[in-house]
Amino acid sequence: MKLILLPGKNPTPEQKSMHTLAFNFWYAQWAEFFKQFHGTFKVSADDFFRQDYVAFLVDGQMPLAVIAHSVFDISELYMRKQSYLSYNFTTSFYEKIASQKINKIITFEALLVNPALRKVANVPVSHLLYGQSIQLVKALADVDAMIAPARNDIGVARLAINGGAQQIEDYQLHGFPVSLLVGRKEDLHLNFLSEFEQKKAIKMFNTEATHRLINANRSNTRDKRKAS
Repeated sequence: MKLILLPGKNPTPEQKSMHTLAFNFWYAQWAEFFKQFHGTFKVSADDFFRQDYVAFLVDGQMPLAVIAHSVFDISELYMRKQSYLSYNFTTSFYEKIASQKINKIITFEALLVNPALRKVANVPVSHLLYGQSIQLVKALADVDAMIAPARNDIGVARLAINGGAQQIEDYQLHGFPVSLLVGRKEDLHLNFLSEFEQKKAIKMFNTEATHRLINANRSNTRDKRKAS
């Protein structure tokens, strides 16, 4: 089992096979969800390709889980009009996190787990993947916090809170009860994992490929600032 951190679009030649596998897994999981619960909704591939980071847990060619992340500077009100941000979060949520001086955030989107492999060696796959995402937040120097709309009927919100996120408010999304969460960088931690699981999560995250993508995105951001 290993973690592969991918861009949402334009993978390198070395990333293409895993990028394809991650996308197909992500797409199939969402298609099945919408088929069961929302017959009028359709999966949009744009919701994968717009991501800055896609964290993919895989065992050989077997997808285990995926979660997607986008970075936004929400200090300006117009940025909150982006479709994902405006649809999934309320005005009152943004007002409350603004009072905490949170400006640059990273989204935690679409935590999807292979229903046939929810545990590996008795470790919940979702816990390991959430641990990877926490480490990503810590590695991004200019990000203040993570935000997420997390379902609280299946334990996702509780998992996030156990990792240091705070519950801001509750509401209904797609007909499901969700908690709108924020996790400040300094509050997030891996203590919800056992000592063995923490060591495994840290080892999985700290690879050359992971830090190469983080550095590439950082360089792209600097170049865009210079161009403007």
